[in-house]
Amino acid sequence: MAKKVQGIVSIVLEAGRAEANEALGPALGTLGVNVGAFVQDFNAATASVPMGTPMQTTITVYEDKSYNFVAVPQ
Repeated sequence: MAKKVQGIVSIVLEAGRAEANEALGPALGTLGVNVGAFVQDFNAATASVPMGTPMQTTITVYEDKSYNFVAVPQ
């Protein structure tokens, strides 16, 4: 059975430079996501992209507070 989606967040983040700032922290925190874990995952996933490249990022958050994301360079 598929996980139930709790919310979707669309945001532009810089490759390798995500941080729990005024935009990302509240957007994910209100959905119960561990923002520090997301920042680590995002920065690791974008390590092969030139640092600072703007990435259009769509984060899908599930009821169990897990998430997945797709990041595409702009």
